[in-house]
Amino acid sequence: MNKFNHVLITGASSGIGEALAIYYASQGIKLLSLCGRNEERLNKTAEACRKAGAEVDVRIVDVADKDAVETWVNDANEKMPLNLVFANAGVATLQETSENVRRTF
Repeated sequence: MNKFNHVLITGASSGIGEALAIYYASQGIKLLSLCGRNEERLNKTAEACRKAGAEVDVRIVDVADKDAVETWVNDANEKMPLNLVFANAGVATLQETSENVRRTF
């Protein structure tokens, strides 16, 4: 039995984010909150997770948009308290400033 009820994953439309979403869906997670920038691929991931039995909320979010990410995370947490968050998507930068670190993670 999975000890997590609600998992949030950025960058869930492909790669590691997609794999994490499908993994947790197969482990009996109650709710997955998934975001990505590619609507078609994100919906494909969501459908695979639903077939595995998870409830899935998706949102098109660019993680470079601080306000959009904050709103999405708060909305997700209000629906059901978050147990686990994978900040999988990021923005590559060349300088380590506080803003660039935030954008990366």
